Amino acid sequence: MKIKYFKTISSVIFLLVFFIGIAGAAFAGEIKLRMGTTWVPALTTLYGADVNFVKIINTLCKGEVKIRLYSAGEVVSAFETFGAVQDNTLQLGGDVPFYWVGKNTAFGPLGALPMGINQMDLIDWIYQGGGFELYNEIYGKFGLVYFPYNVLPPESGIRGKKKITNVKDYKGMKIRMAGQIQGKILKDLGAAPVMVSATEIYQALERGMIDGAEGGGPTLDIMLGLDEITTEWNGPGWHQPSSVGGVMMNKKVWDKLSPSIQAKFKYAAMANMLWATTNSNSADYDNAEKFAERKIGVNILDDKSLANIEQLAYKHFEDEAERNPLFAKVVYSQYEYYKKTTLYKKIQQGILNRPVTTPNMAKLKAAAEKAK
Repeated sequence: MKIKYFKTISSVIFLLVFFIGIAGAAFAGEIKLRMGTTWVPALTTLYGADVNFVKIINTLCKGEVKIRLYSAGEVVSAFETFGAVQDNTLQLGGDVPFYWVGKNTAFGPLGALPMGINQMDLIDWIYQGGGFELYNEIYGKFGLVYFPYNVLPPESGIRGKKKITNVKDYKGMKIRMAGQIQGKILKDLGAAPVMVSATEIYQALERGMIDGAEGGGPTLDIMLGLDEITTEWNGPGWHQPSSVGGVMMNKKVWDKLSPSIQAKFKYAAMANMLWATTNSNSADYDNAEKFAERKIGVNILDDKSLANIEQLAYKHFEDEAERNPLFAKVVYSQYEYYKKTTLYKKIQQGILNRPVTTPNMAKLKAAAEKAK
């Protein structure tokens, strides 16, 4: 009996060693990559897009590739992410392209343009209008490849204690607003752009350093506590009607990946685009309601003012295009794609902004509750 028991234990140990050996061999060739990001976990919709992308890759490439994600500041600061991916300190970096306008102003329209094209048109342009190729042309000049994987909805607008309903109301205001061209437009309107980090907006408003600020969409604004310190919501978010987030990767690392793994990265980014974009939209819809619960006033710029801002934006686009042909190439491509959407949108205008009401929700709910 003892001999049989000994043989059984030996057999189990042998099998365990055998299967561990197989597993070890399978994972011996696993490529381990480090990914930084410009975001911290508290910025859930932005950081969440990075987390979800890593989750998809680690699932699709199990045994082949494993990514470990580091939030901003864990390895390098947010604004050091670009350089860290270039020098292979990090192999990947989550970002928003306009963070890198100091390297080339063409990164601006790759991230967001004031009075630019809307969220759905931007997604269409990326996948069907040559946008994806332009991202990689421009990032490629810095030894990087790029995958857009999140297009955010319009930002809230200006939050503060002053109502803004026309362009005259901007005069004399100090406003926190990110973006090179956005700042130029504020100056055109008689306002002073003041740059403070997102995490400093609350204190800057509280201390009177600024009169108003854009932070992000309602979700980010809630996280920043702007529902507690402001009384007026001044929309729409003309400074950023939509914005792109994605991941850059060191090209030398990319080139060493097999074609099948490269394909998985591309499809992971596309899958993440759907999840991250809808997640951002849903979160902003929910958090807009929280501002309403705070009895915060909502003010909308009149059409004449928006038309004025649009023309100011276009003038700055044209000026920058003269200085930087790459900037011109991106902006031209976006608006050329947009032009071909206008006829169909005109025909469908009557339903594009519908429904403007809802059916009898009480009756629908009562009927739905009878479903088994």
